[in-house]
Amino acid sequence: MSDTARPPQRKKTPRRYDSPLRAEQARQTRLRILDAAREVLKREGFARVTLDTIARAAGVSVQTVLANFGNKAGLFEALMHRDMESDFSGIVETVRAEDDICRKLRLTADFFTRIHEEHAPRGSGALLPEPLGGSVELRRLLQERAVYLRALAEELISGVTLRDDLTLDKVVALLEVYSGPPLYMILVRYYGWTNDEFRRWLGSALIDALLPPEARRY
Repeated sequence: MSDTARPPQRKKTPRRYDSPLRAEQARQTRLRILDAAREVLKREGFARVTLDTIARAAGVSVQTVLANFGNKAGLFEALMHRDMESDFSGIVETVRAEDDICRKLRLTADFFTRIHEEHAPRGSGALLPEPLGGSVELRRLLQERAVYLRALAEELISGVTLRDDLTLDKVVALLEVYSGPPLYMILVRYYGWTNDEFRRWLGSALIDALLPPEARRY
């Protein structure tokens, strides 16, 4: 037997599974699930939709959906986060570029009507959609939505004479009440208003709610 020393064995390192390609594949899977969830929710509403339906629409297993979002509430929460970030990204800049307050409010009405038209369930069953019930997740989402609404409200009322009884907090609350999903669902999905009717009504309602009579122009 040769006395020649054998070269030291190179220690094998575990294969890395967090490669950029794998991370991108995981990101694309998550986006595909969110996109599928949005379409299924629009068609069926939160109460009737199942994770199995969403998984089939996304081309993944239910286990993959659960691994990414935990449960249906977690999936909806992630979807709402994405929608709010996307939806509100341009409206503040849009109203900032406009000088006339009545025009600003009309643009705000256009914005919210478009958002509801794109995202609200098509059926009339969910009149007051509270998909997370009274949960901590829903309260957190409403708080986050209020942050976006406050940024919009600050831009809307900058340098504007409002009704005497209004504060910034009250303006945010009025935006939530008038432009939130419940009124849209009741008027459009249940009572059959067209989106144009809702848009015109919302613009006028915001003008009435926020401005003194002498500043209102329709």
